[in-house]
Amino acid sequence: MRLGAHLSIAKGLPSALDLALKHQCQCLQVFVGNPRSWKTAPLPDEAVEAFRRRRAQLALKTSTRIEPVVAHMPYLPNLASCRRDVYRLSRQALADQLDRCARLGLEYLVVHMGKHEGRSIPQALERMARAIGKVLRAYSGGTMLLLENTAGQGTETGRTMEEIGQLLRRLDDPRVGVCLDTCHLFAAGYDLTEATGLKQLVDEIETSFGCTRVHVLHVNDSKKPCGSRVDRHAHIGEGCIGEAGFRRVLVHPVFRRLPAILETPQDDPGDVDRNLARLRACLRRPRQRAIEPAGRAE
Repeated sequence: MRLGAHLSIAKGLPSALDLALKHQCQCLQVFVGNPRSWKTAPLPDEAVEAFRRRRAQLALKTSTRIEPVVAHMPYLPNLASCRRDVYRLSRQALADQLDRCARLGLEYLVVHMGKHEGRSIPQALERMARAIGKVLRAYSGGTMLLLENTAGQGTETGRTMEEIGQLLRRLDDPRVGVCLDTCHLFAAGYDLTEATGLKQLVDEIETSFGCTRVHVLHVNDSKKPCGSRVDRHAHIGEGCIGEAGFRRVLVHPVFRRLPAILETPQDDPGDVDRNLARLRACLRRPRQRAIEPAGRAE
Protein backbone atom coordinates (compact mmCIF):
# COMPACT_ATOMS: atom_id res chain seq x y z
CA MET A 1 0.00 0.00 0.00
CA ARG A 2 1.30 3.44 -0.98
CA LEU A 3 0.51 6.11 1.63
CA GLY A 4 0.09 9.83 1.04
CA ALA A 5 -1.92 12.94 1.87
CA HIS A 6 -3.80 15.85 0.36
CA LEU A 7 -1.26 18.69 0.46
CA SER A 8 -1.26 22.40 -0.26
CA ILE A 9 -0.36 24.01 -3.60
CA ALA A 10 -0.14 27.48 -2.00
CA LYS A 11 3.51 27.77 -3.12
CA GLY A 12 2.85 26.23 -6.53
CA LEU A 13 2.17 22.76 -7.86
CA PRO A 14 5.85 21.65 -7.92
CA SER A 15 6.16 22.63 -4.25
CA ALA A 16 3.42 20.12 -3.40
CA LEU A 17 5.72 17.36 -4.67
CA ASP A 18 8.52 18.60 -2.41
CA LEU A 19 6.09 18.78 0.49
CA ALA A 20 5.10 15.17 -0.21
CA LEU A 21 8.78 14.22 -0.20
CA LYS A 22 9.27 16.01 3.14
CA HIS A 23 6.44 13.96 4.67
CA GLN A 24 7.72 10.71 3.09
CA CYS A 25 4.53 10.36 1.05
CA GLN A 26 4.46 7.79 -1.74
CA CYS A 27 1.36 9.28 -3.37
CA LEU A 28 -0.28 12.70 -3.33
CA GLN A 29 -3.57 14.52 -3.74
CA VAL A 30 -3.91 18.21 -4.64
CA PHE A 31 -6.32 20.78 -5.97
CA VAL A 32 -5.32 22.04 -9.41
CA GLY A 33 -7.01 25.40 -8.96
CA ASN A 34 -9.04 27.42 -6.47
CA PRO A 35 -11.32 24.89 -4.69
CA ARG A 36 -13.83 27.51 -3.53
CA SER A 37 -14.56 29.45 -6.71
CA TRP A 38 -16.18 28.92 -10.09
CA LYS A 39 -13.48 31.07 -11.67
CA THR A 40 -10.05 29.48 -11.70
CA ALA A 41 -6.95 31.27 -12.95
CA PRO A 42 -5.41 29.82 -16.13
CA LEU A 43 -2.73 27.18 -15.64
CA PRO A 44 0.41 28.56 -17.34
CA ASP A 45 2.46 26.28 -19.57
CA GLU A 46 5.57 27.04 -17.51
CA ALA A 47 3.84 25.83 -14.31
CA VAL A 48 2.82 22.61 -16.08
CA GLU A 49 6.35 22.06 -17.35
CA ALA A 50 7.87 22.75 -13.90
CA PHE A 51 5.53 20.23 -12.28
CA ARG A 52 6.22 17.54 -14.87
CA ARG A 53 9.96 18.13 -14.70
CA ARG A 54 10.07 17.92 -10.89
CA ARG A 55 7.97 14.77 -10.83
CA ALA A 56 10.23 13.15 -13.43
CA GLN A 57 13.27 14.02 -11.30
CA LEU A 58 11.73 12.35 -8.25
CA ALA A 59 10.79 9.27 -10.29
CA LEU A 60 14.45 8.55 -11.04
CA LYS A 61 14.72 6.98 -7.58
CA THR A 62 12.17 4.44 -6.35
CA SER A 63 12.46 5.87 -2.83
CA THR A 64 11.26 9.33 -3.95
CA ARG A 65 8.72 8.36 -6.63
CA ILE A 66 5.32 10.01 -6.04
CA GLU A 67 2.65 7.84 -7.65
CA PRO A 68 -0.18 8.29 -8.22
CA VAL A 69 -0.82 12.01 -8.09
CA VAL A 70 -4.54 12.61 -7.69
CA ALA A 71 -6.53 15.82 -8.15
CA HIS A 72 -9.76 16.63 -6.33
CA MET A 73 -12.60 18.63 -7.88
CA PRO A 74 -13.50 21.99 -6.28
CA TYR A 75 -16.34 22.17 -3.78
CA LEU A 76 -18.96 24.18 -5.72
CA PRO A 77 -19.85 21.92 -8.71
CA ASN A 78 -22.97 19.76 -8.45
CA LEU A 79 -23.30 17.54 -11.49
CA ALA A 80 -26.82 16.52 -10.44
CA SER A 81 -28.16 20.04 -9.93
CA CYS A 82 -31.64 20.89 -11.22
CA ARG A 83 -30.62 24.58 -11.47
CA ARG A 84 -29.59 25.25 -15.05
CA ASP A 85 -26.82 27.72 -14.25
CA VAL A 86 -25.21 25.45 -11.63
CA TYR A 87 -25.56 22.43 -13.91
CA ARG A 88 -23.88 24.27 -16.80
CA LEU A 89 -21.08 25.65 -14.61
CA SER A 90 -20.52 22.20 -13.08
CA ARG A 91 -20.07 20.62 -16.52
CA GLN A 92 -17.66 23.37 -17.50
CA ALA A 93 -15.71 22.92 -14.25
CA LEU A 94 -15.41 19.18 -14.84
CA ALA A 95 -14.14 19.71 -18.39
CA ASP A 96 -11.63 22.31 -17.18
CA GLN A 97 -10.39 20.12 -14.33
CA LEU A 98 -9.91 17.12 -16.60
CA ASP A 99 -8.00 19.28 -19.06
CA ARG A 100 -5.71 20.57 -16.30
CA CYS A 101 -5.10 17.04 -15.03
CA ALA A 102 -4.26 15.76 -18.50
CA ARG A 103 -1.77 18.59 -19.06
CA LEU A 104 -0.12 17.85 -15.71
CA GLY A 105 -0.05 14.11 -16.37
CA LEU A 106 -2.12 13.21 -13.29
CA GLU A 107 -3.54 9.72 -12.99
CA TYR A 108 -6.90 10.49 -11.39
CA LEU A 109 -9.47 13.23 -10.79
CA VAL A 110 -11.84 12.63 -7.86
CA VAL A 111 -15.36 14.09 -8.02
CA HIS A 112 -18.11 13.86 -5.41
CA MET A 113 -21.39 12.33 -6.41
CA GLY A 114 -23.96 15.12 -6.86
CA LYS A 115 -26.82 16.40 -4.68
CA HIS A 116 -30.36 15.68 -5.87
CA GLU A 117 -31.77 18.94 -4.37
CA GLY A 118 -35.16 17.39 -3.67
CA ARG A 119 -35.58 15.33 -6.83
CA SER A 120 -35.48 11.54 -6.82
CA ILE A 121 -32.15 9.73 -6.74
CA PRO A 122 -32.76 8.11 -10.18
CA GLN A 123 -33.36 11.59 -11.65
CA ALA A 124 -30.15 12.85 -10.05
CA LEU A 125 -28.14 9.89 -11.35
CA GLU A 126 -29.52 10.46 -14.84
CA ARG A 127 -28.50 14.14 -14.78
CA MET A 128 -25.02 13.19 -13.58
CA ALA A 129 -24.71 10.59 -16.31
CA ARG A 130 -25.69 13.12 -18.98
CA ALA A 131 -23.27 15.76 -17.65
CA ILE A 132 -20.30 13.42 -17.23
CA GLY A 133 -21.02 11.63 -20.50
CA LYS A 134 -21.07 14.91 -22.43
CA VAL A 135 -17.73 15.97 -20.96
CA LEU A 136 -16.08 12.60 -21.57
CA ARG A 137 -17.21 12.47 -25.21
CA ALA A 138 -15.15 15.60 -25.84
CA TYR A 139 -12.21 14.47 -23.69
CA SER A 140 -9.17 12.62 -25.05
CA GLY A 141 -6.75 12.89 -22.10
CA GLY A 142 -5.41 10.06 -19.99
CA THR A 143 -6.68 11.06 -16.55
CA MET A 144 -9.30 8.71 -15.11
CA LEU A 145 -12.37 10.17 -13.39
CA LEU A 146 -13.15 8.66 -9.97
CA LEU A 147 -16.58 8.92 -8.33
CA GLU A 148 -16.27 9.39 -4.57
CA ASN A 149 -18.86 7.93 -2.20
CA THR A 150 -20.63 10.28 0.20
CA ALA A 151 -21.89 10.14 3.78
CA GLY A 152 -25.44 10.74 2.55
CA GLN A 153 -25.63 14.12 4.24
CA GLY A 154 -28.55 16.31 3.15
CA THR A 155 -29.47 15.51 -0.46
CA GLU A 156 -26.19 13.80 -1.37
CA THR A 157 -26.33 10.81 -3.67
CA GLY A 158 -23.69 8.08 -3.68
CA ARG A 159 -24.22 6.94 -0.09
CA THR A 160 -24.49 3.28 -1.10
CA MET A 161 -22.40 1.19 -3.43
CA GLU A 162 -25.55 0.42 -5.42
CA GLU A 163 -26.12 4.12 -6.19
CA ILE A 164 -22.54 4.43 -7.43
CA GLY A 165 -23.01 1.25 -9.46
CA GLN A 166 -26.16 2.64 -11.06
CA LEU A 167 -24.25 5.71 -12.27
CA LEU A 168 -21.36 3.60 -13.57
CA ARG A 169 -23.80 1.43 -15.50
CA ARG A 170 -25.45 4.50 -17.01
CA LEU A 171 -22.07 5.86 -18.10
CA ASP A 172 -20.64 2.54 -19.33
CA ASP A 173 -17.20 4.11 -19.73
CA PRO A 174 -13.94 2.42 -18.64
CA ARG A 175 -12.45 5.89 -17.99
CA VAL A 176 -14.64 6.19 -14.87
CA GLY A 177 -13.80 4.41 -11.62
CA VAL A 178 -14.35 4.79 -7.88
CA CYS A 179 -12.64 6.43 -4.90
CA LEU A 180 -13.81 5.28 -1.47
CA ASP A 181 -13.58 7.43 1.66
CA THR A 182 -13.49 5.58 5.00
CA CYS A 183 -15.17 8.40 6.95
CA HIS A 184 -17.96 8.64 4.37
CA LEU A 185 -18.44 4.87 4.37
CA PHE A 186 -18.69 4.75 8.15
CA ALA A 187 -21.06 7.72 8.37
CA ALA A 188 -23.18 6.17 5.61
CA GLY A 189 -23.72 3.06 7.73
CA TYR A 190 -20.91 0.66 6.78
CA ASP A 191 -19.49 -0.37 10.15
CA LEU A 192 -15.77 -0.70 9.49
CA THR A 193 -15.13 -1.53 13.16
CA GLU A 194 -16.72 -4.97 12.70
CA ALA A 195 -15.69 -7.82 10.40
CA THR A 196 -19.33 -8.23 9.37
CA GLY A 197 -19.57 -4.56 8.38
CA LEU A 198 -16.46 -4.77 6.23
CA LYS A 199 -17.72 -7.96 4.59
CA GLN A 200 -21.03 -6.26 3.82
CA LEU A 201 -19.16 -3.40 2.16
CA VAL A 202 -16.93 -5.66 0.05
CA ASP A 203 -19.90 -7.82 -0.98
CA GLU A 204 -21.84 -4.72 -2.07
CA ILE A 205 -18.85 -3.39 -4.02
CA GLU A 206 -18.48 -6.68 -5.86
CA THR A 207 -22.19 -6.90 -6.60
CA SER A 208 -22.60 -3.25 -7.64
CA PHE A 209 -19.55 -2.59 -9.84
CA GLY A 210 -16.65 -4.90 -8.98
CA CYS A 211 -13.66 -4.39 -6.72
CA THR A 212 -11.27 -3.75 -9.62
CA ARG A 213 -13.03 -0.44 -10.31
CA VAL A 214 -11.87 1.00 -6.98
CA HIS A 215 -8.61 2.86 -7.60
CA VAL A 216 -8.02 5.17 -4.60
CA LEU A 217 -8.79 5.05 -0.87
CA HIS A 218 -9.27 8.21 1.20
CA VAL A 219 -8.30 7.34 4.79
CA ASN A 220 -10.06 9.50 7.37
CA ASP A 221 -11.40 8.68 10.81
CA SER A 222 -14.93 9.87 11.63
CA LYS A 223 -15.94 12.31 14.36
CA LYS A 224 -19.53 11.06 14.11
CA PRO A 225 -20.93 7.56 14.78
CA CYS A 226 -21.73 4.90 12.23
CA GLY A 227 -24.87 5.72 10.25
CA SER A 228 -24.93 9.38 11.31
CA ARG A 229 -24.77 10.57 7.68
CA VAL A 230 -22.59 13.45 8.87
CA ASP A 231 -19.22 13.99 7.15
CA ARG A 232 -16.68 15.10 9.77
CA HIS A 233 -13.09 13.91 9.37
CA ALA A 234 -10.94 13.05 12.39
CA HIS A 235 -7.30 12.08 12.91
CA ILE A 236 -6.53 8.38 12.45
CA GLY A 237 -7.35 6.50 15.65
CA GLU A 238 -9.02 9.50 17.31
CA GLY A 239 -12.49 9.03 15.85
CA CYS A 240 -15.24 6.43 15.91
CA ILE A 241 -13.48 4.05 13.47
CA GLY A 242 -10.36 3.81 15.62
CA GLU A 243 -7.03 2.14 14.96
CA ALA A 244 -8.50 -1.36 15.13
CA GLY A 245 -10.95 -0.45 12.38
CA PHE A 246 -8.18 0.90 10.18
CA ARG A 247 -6.07 -2.22 10.74
CA ARG A 248 -9.01 -4.29 9.52
CA VAL A 249 -9.55 -2.14 6.41
CA LEU A 250 -5.92 -1.58 5.41
CA VAL A 251 -4.91 -5.24 5.43
CA HIS A 252 -7.98 -6.43 3.53
CA PRO A 253 -6.96 -7.75 0.08
CA VAL A 254 -9.37 -5.39 -1.73
CA PHE A 255 -7.96 -2.27 -0.09
CA ARG A 256 -4.33 -3.19 0.55
CA ARG A 257 -3.55 -2.86 -3.17
CA LEU A 258 -4.82 0.76 -3.29
CA PRO A 259 -3.01 4.07 -2.76
CA ALA A 260 -4.29 5.46 0.56
CA ILE A 261 -4.53 9.24 0.87
CA LEU A 262 -5.13 11.20 4.08
CA GLU A 263 -7.65 14.05 4.17
CA THR A 264 -7.41 14.45 7.94
CA PRO A 265 -7.24 17.89 9.64
CA GLN A 266 -3.96 19.78 9.31
CA ASP A 267 -4.19 22.23 12.20
CA ASP A 268 -0.70 21.61 13.60
CA PRO A 269 2.61 21.22 11.70
CA GLY A 270 3.03 17.59 12.75
CA ASP A 271 -0.48 16.38 11.89
CA VAL A 272 0.40 14.81 8.53
CA ASP A 273 3.41 12.94 9.91
CA ARG A 274 1.49 11.68 12.96
CA ASN A 275 -1.38 10.36 10.85
CA LEU A 276 0.97 8.69 8.38
CA ALA A 277 2.83 7.05 11.27
CA ARG A 278 -0.44 5.68 12.62
CA LEU A 279 -1.34 4.23 9.23
CA ARG A 280 2.07 2.58 8.94
CA ALA A 281 1.62 1.10 12.42
CA CYS A 282 -1.77 -0.28 11.40
CA LEU A 283 -0.14 -2.01 8.44
CA ARG A 284 2.69 -3.48 10.55
CA ARG A 285 0.84 -4.80 13.59
CA PRO A 286 -1.01 -7.74 11.99
CA ARG A 287 2.31 -9.08 10.63
CA GLN A 288 3.95 -8.79 14.03
CA ARG A 289 1.19 -10.79 15.70
CA ALA A 290 1.36 -13.44 12.97
CA ILE A 291 4.91 -14.44 13.96
CA GLU A 292 4.35 -14.53 17.72
CA PRO A 293 4.80 -17.97 19.32
CA ALA A 294 1.67 -20.11 19.45
CA GLY A 295 -0.23 -19.85 22.68
CA ARG A 296 1.18 -16.44 23.64
CA ALA A 297 -1.38 -14.35 25.50
CA GLU A 298 -2.81 -11.35 23.62
